[in-house]
Amino acid sequence: MLDAEGNVLAKHQAQRTIAAFEETLQKAKDFLDLKAKAERGDRAAKYDYLLAQLELSQLKLEEAKKRAAELNELRADQKSRLDSLLLNLEVKETFSGKEAGKKFVEMKNAGRIPTSDQEFSMFWHAVLNHAEKEKDVVLFEEALTTLKTKFGNDKRKKKFLDEKEAVLQKLKEGK
Repeated sequence: MLDAEGNVLAKHQAQRTIAAFEETLQKAKDFLDLKAKAERGDRAAKYDYLLAQLELSQLKLEEAKKRAAELNELRADQKSRLDSLLLNLEVKETFSGKEAGKKFVEMKNAGRIPTSDQEFSMFWHAVLNHAEKEKDVVLFEEALTTLKTKFGNDKRKKKFLDEKEAVLQKLKEGK
């Protein structure tokens, strides 16, 4: 569901039935109500609105960080959730850059690893590619093991993981 400017208000992720579309429409209305509360200064709504905007990919990282910095006295669970969404956004924005793999290795070394499946996959694929380019066997093996642990039971990923296992063996042999 979009507003007049093309901003996403809600994502329809259900059956294509009238009832399901009505539920998505209600989510869009709820989002607009939350926005109005946040704009009126409701502290809790400001936090919830920022999370909703991040989940709907409405913000760039710098704007999101600025808005997050304006939120004071968050509970540990709120801060953790916000940090996770900001990290996911950082991964999305970094992924398209030339040095994504190198940046992600730095993030990994600092313990900053995304949790959502899409960003997790993007992150570790970039690390894997960087390790292969640098012929870093230890890093390549770590990235491959991490991907296999997360996605090893997914039959759609088997070919990719098998191919990367062969690359690992070549790296180990120095080829």
